Amino acid sequence: MENDVASLCEKIANTPDSERLPLVTEFAGKWWADISVSYDGYIYEMNLLNVNETERLHYSGTTEDVSIIAEKSDGKIKISLSQNPKDGTDFFYVERILPNENGYVKATVSRQQIEDAVSTVIVILPITAFLCTLISILSALAYSHMLTKPIKQISSATKQMQELTSDVHCEIHTHDEMEAVVR
Repeated sequence: MENDVASLCEKIANTPDSERLPLVTEFAGKWWADISVSYDGYIYEMNLLNVNETERLHYSGTTEDVSIIAEKSDGKIKISLSQNPKDGTDFFYVERILPNENGYVKATVSRQQIEDAVSTVIVILPITAFLCTLISILSALAYSHMLTKPIKQISSATKQMQELTSDVHCEIHTHDEMEAVVR
């Protein structure tokens, strides 16, 4: 999520006013989040979580109904995990100042959304690993067959020549050095 917020900030700073709302909408839809973006005097908001004001984290306000479980800040971005005061799903709150310090992005994302995404990846990962391994093995078998088939044909023709069999010929159509050697 941190990378998505950073990416959103970059896009907003480099996008004309009329094209910013779709960026905010896309982010909110992807993370099913409440998001507020202020930039150049414009404010863009999407509230998909429908979190009440008292449930949301407030750094600038005086509301302290939310207890912070963990917090991380590197000067550019502040991320907090807060406990829902109504014993519901915990929330991540992200606050980031835009690159030219001409605005900010504040987003509240349900921890459940992130846990669902992680569990989906955990379910899909073994399947994709198995499919990649299977495709690799099948490709290796096909490639090795393609490489060894002309060698086997040359070997068979060589044995027939050793046995002095008449009318021995070796048909190889590989369009590479093997074919050039046989001709």
